[in-house]
Amino acid sequence: WVYGNIALRTMDDIDLMVGLSDVSAACQALSQLGYQSMSCVKMDAKTVTFVRPGATPIEIHWGVERNTYGFQIDVGSLWSRSISVNVECAGPLVLCPEDLILHICLHTAYHHTGFHLGLRPLCDISAAVRHYRHSINWADLTARADGARVGKGVYLALSLAHELVGVDIPEHALKS
Repeated sequence: WVYGNIALRTMDDIDLMVGLSDVSAACQALSQLGYQSMSCVKMDAKTVTFVRPGATPIEIHWGVERNTYGFQIDVGSLWSRSISVNVECAGPLVLCPEDLILHICLHTAYHHTGFHLGLRPLCDISAAVRHYRHSINWADLTARADGARVGKGVYLALSLAHELVGVDIPEHALKS
């Protein structure tokens, strides 16, 4: 969505977030489309992957990340702040700008430890900031990061994006 052209960002899978009460229906819908689950649905894992020959894998999520770091993301708040976008005449919900950037930073700093994906996550931060440049509330973003106990990881990801790929991030958002 933020890149503006699907060809500009390769993907290994498609992540879809569903409400906890909709996990079973989402899994059933993918099964009816010929996808097969790669594992049993384990509620503490917060994700299940579906594959189909010749298709991009789809991950169903009902949480943000498997929490092994002690952070606290309120998924209900993510839903309440989500926004509708126009994609091929549909109106899917996406994370609001602050939550999207927070999620990318969280994914960068905690999920992909060691930054084994190189600059790609930093380019994702850049694309999100550029796409939403006039509507990002940086104070809200940093407050949410601190409230979720991921402030240091978000600061690290934003600082690296600023230094390495030139993302325009306000000075007050770059203070740990």
